[in-house]
Amino acid sequence: MTEYERAITGIGHVLEFYDKDKVFPMFGFGGQHQRNPTNHCFPMGTPPDSTCVGVAGLLQAYRKALSTWKLSGPTLFAPVIRKASQLASATIASKPPKYTALLILTDGAIMDMEDTIEAIIAASVLPLSIIIVGIGSDEFGDMNKLDGDNSRLSSGNRMAVRDIVQFVEFYKYHGDGIRLAQEVLRELPAQLLEYMKTNHIQCPPPLNAAPTMAMAIPMESTGCSGAAIARQDVPEGAMPASIAAN
Repeated sequence: MTEYERAITGIGHVLEFYDKDKVFPMFGFGGQHQRNPTNHCFPMGTPPDSTCVGVAGLLQAYRKALSTWKLSGPTLFAPVIRKASQLASATIASKPPKYTALLILTDGAIMDMEDTIEAIIAASVLPLSIIIVGIGSDEFGDMNKLDGDNSRLSSGNRMAVRDIVQFVEFYKYHGDGIRLAQEVLRELPAQLLEYMKTNHIQCPPPLNAAPTMAMAIPMESTGCSGAAIARQDVPEGAMPASIAAN
């Protein structure tokens, strides 16, 4: 397995547990098909919603894309974040409520930092969290900047309503599933609860279900890139057990 395949498998199994139907929309970024311009958000899953079933489906879609897409820079995050925002926005009035998480896998610096910050600020009002996972041992200073643990992201006179980004360096936890799970999920419970509180959504008691995730993989280093976007129902009067426990 490549580093990306190991990350998809390891982190996918952590997050798959918290998704109700195990069906994840998957989109790639940083890929070029034939002689077309570089595409920064293209479907990788099954039409019409670009979905994959479980971790096995994500791996299958990733490997298939390697044979049909050519790696191409620059690395841009904003398009796939806006795609996740679009999907999350469509669930705001859902009953029971839904929460979306976007998981992005990357092995290097991004080239659209300001646009990405703007996209995250806009997304901070939505039922959405973003988990960025760094692959390899590159310098990930920009990713730490996006993880607004010390101060909320801002751009000009605009500021994020809340912190919705968690950054994890995969190599630090590879081979230790428990610590990897703890780190990947460390901020998600508080982010979900803050969204519920801000939007006056009743906080339900524990239940054997939990909110969702999403994933993205850059193409310029591996030959392909992907983003899996998933949602989980949060039943009225019930709260995911794992969220309540953290």
